[in-house]
Amino acid sequence: MIKKIKTKDTLKKRIELADAAQDKITNQKKSWSQKRKNMEADINEETYSFEFIDFIFKI
Repeated sequence: MIKKIKTKDTLKKRIELADAAQDKITNQKKSWSQKRKNMEADINEETYSFEFIDFIFKI
């Protein structure tokens, strides 16, 4: 009986940790996409070619 309770609690904690980790990953992706949009606005297209701009974003 005690083992079942521990297993349920463990599963519950794992699910909560997985949800928190997924939220963190989602926030990081949003942050990077926002930074990229800001960088695209800052780059002067007349100075750099599109190939060079794509190369910068691949790094």
